[in-house]
Amino acid sequence: MLGKLMKYDMKYMARVLPWLYLGAFGMSLIFTLLGILSARSGMESLLVTVLLGIIPVMLMLAALSVCSTVFMMVRIYKNMFSDEGYLTFTLPVRSREIVWSKLLVGAIWNLIGSIVTVAVVAMPITAVFVTLARTYPEFASEISGYTEIFGSLIDAYSDVPGFVSGLISILLHGFVSLFSTNALFMLSCCLAQLLNKNRGIASVGIYLGLNFLLSSITSFGSRVTITMPADIPSEVYIPELGPFYAVTERFSATSYASVIITAIVTGLAIFFSCRIVKKNLNMV
Repeated sequence: MLGKLMKYDMKYMARVLPWLYLGAFGMSLIFTLLGILSARSGMESLLVTVLLGIIPVMLMLAALSVCSTVFMMVRIYKNMFSDEGYLTFTLPVRSREIVWSKLLVGAIWNLIGSIVTVAVVAMPITAVFVTLARTYPEFASEISGYTEIFGSLIDAYSDVPGFVSGLISILLHGFVSLFSTNALFMLSCCLAQLLNKNRGIASVGIYLGLNFLLSSITSFGSRVTITMPADIPSEVYIPELGPFYAVTERFSATSYASVIITAIVTGLAIFFSCRIVKKNLNMV
């Protein structure tokens, strides 16, 4: 039954979000064409285009993220905690399947949104760099030199303790983040249902409070781990790049601390959401 619930939730989200993503791709395509034309005209023209286009791009990315999140939150609240919820919980499914359907579908759309965000940013940047490399040979040689330097830095950093694990922790943090926002909002809605009135406003207030609490705990964990001594072996220490090497191990510890804290809070939010929906709301 979980699969059927996810199917209907996916259809609901597909009514709006794909059009939002197509709009983002359309704007990215416009910026790509403007960037190519400006790059062919000269660096001054390209600079003007970048300065004029950076604000619309930032607004577009913000709208993409906010609209996706808000639309998923509206789906959670309307389908479970408004009048529509009376129909939802009459379905022959377990209450936790309803909770997990919302969370899994939200995670899928969050992942799609992240991929779209990377694509709409990478498309104009890549097009501009390729155009500049073809138009100005000296630019191509400079880019080639920077690429070699970047590759040598990656090779050097790969031997530093904590660098590879730090990259892994970033991926883990991204995975947990796919669930964390919707899980916290789900718990906020569940807690608000225990009140007698103003449940919608209470859901938003509780959600903001939980986010502030999570940010405070994560910040505290980061402060604790960032003060830990970094043991960087002398054979991989390069004086010219000392500051970067010095923070590598601390960054790894700090990143893992953030992942663990966020994962624990997300897990607790899911557990208590399922618990409240099943017990306190008398839903089966």
